[in-house]
Amino acid sequence: MTLHINLIDHPIVVSRLNYVSTTTPWLCHVPFIFYLVSLLKPKLMVEVGQPTGESYGTFCQAVDDLDLDCQCYGINLLAGEGQDDDSREIPVKFQDYHDSSYGRFSRLIQSEFYDALKGFSQGTIDLLHVNGLQGGQYLVNNLEFLLSKMSERGVILLHGINGYKLGSNEWQLYSSLKSKYPHLEFIQGEGLGVLGVGLRQVTTFQELFESSSQDVAKMQTICAKLGDSWHYGHQADWLRRQAEDQCHQLQETTRSLEKELALAHEHQELFSVELEDAKFGELQFQEELEASRGLVCELRQELDSLRHQVKELENLREQNEGELVGREQAHQQELDSLRQAHRQELDSLVEQLDSAIEEL
Repeated sequence: MTLHINLIDHPIVVSRLNYVSTTTPWLCHVPFIFYLVSLLKPKLMVEVGQPTGESYGTFCQAVDDLDLDCQCYGINLLAGEGQDDDSREIPVKFQDYHDSSYGRFSRLIQSEFYDALKGFSQGTIDLLHVNGLQGGQYLVNNLEFLLSKMSERGVILLHGINGYKLGSNEWQLYSSLKSKYPHLEFIQGEGLGVLGVGLRQVTTFQELFESSSQDVAKMQTICAKLGDSWHYGHQADWLRRQAEDQCHQLQETTRSLEKELALAHEHQELFSVELEDAKFGELQFQEELEASRGLVCELRQELDSLRHQVKELENLREQNEGELVGREQAHQQELDSLRQAHRQELDSLVEQLDSAIEEL
């Protein structure tokens, strides 16, 4: 059978993904997912694991752009069921975008695996995407329950099958299924396994499995090139936005530094003025200090002169005291001599008086 891929029949394959929060290997699979949804036209689509904006949003956008009568469900497994502790929350940014853009036909559910899937009737899921599981063995152990939910035209997608080099659980799950069902593999990015588990596949999709390996390789190459082009284009856009953001941040930082530099210059000028004032004040202080030192020197000289005068006065006082003592002693001697002379004269007069009286 000859395979003809006419992009005009499926123009959605060249559409750009509306919601992209970060660069991710999933982006290289976007054209094929658009092409697959256009072929299958599913009635019920489910993603199990960790629905991110880039993966689950791809399916929702395809359903919306193709105006399909399809219900979509993104099931985020609780931690402990193939998920690590950090993967239990649906990103708020994508939740808001999802609700406003796809809320009329899509729901995001956070639940345990069994509780989430038991809500779907047997044989109703047309397209199932298993994404971002850390515990693929959990699905292997519940494979019968999972397959019972798939419709007669059901297709299962497994993202991350390139991890077989590390013995990933996604590869183990894919290996357990591809030996039983028609399958395709895309090796770009982290790898994508496509399994036709339904017994009555859509004719155009069944042709993919019945085509020659050369035709399948041609389709894979075309989708891979489109995906890589889209992926690298988005990476370039993302890097450009990152560069623009960094440039903007750098400009903001530069403006902030320029303001700080201008303020520093103002402070420097103010400091220079204060420094000059301080130097002038120091000069005045030095002059006052020198004047004070001269005054102190003069006062010391005056003090020395006063001390010398005091010393001379003390010497003069001692000299005067010696002279005064000598004069007092001389006056005392004179006084004693006068007293003795007067006493002698008085005694002589008394004797004369006594003699006169006797004569009378």
